[in-house]
Amino acid sequence: MNVGYKLYKDKVNNKSYADMAVWCNNNNAHIEDKGDYFEVVENEPAAEPTTQEKVFELEKQIENINMTMVRDLLIIADDEQTTEKKQEAKQYLSQKKIQKNDLIGKINKLREV
Repeated sequence: MNVGYKLYKDKVNNKSYADMAVWCNNNNAHIEDKGDYFEVVENEPAAEPTTQEKVFELEKQIENINMTMVRDLLIIADDEQTTEKKQEAKQYLSQKKIQKNDLIGKINKLREV
């Protein structure tokens, strides 16, 4: 089977259609109904995300980091938490600050273009 392969509807059965579908899934293609037959057609390449879409995804990551940072700050402020737990939260908080700054840097670079 290959791109352009035609399976005529008068010859189609469950197995032949399923085989065609499996081949398409494994080879970046899809099936199009052409009336009298089904044809294997290559998928269009995925569009490159726009700068706005990239920025939006990075901002979502920052929001997730902000939420975990708030959790860690609450752990640090909680008098009932063990010293070990507070220290873990401080270390995690430091890592998240670095990640957040990296993401902000990526956003700034995208906006410069």
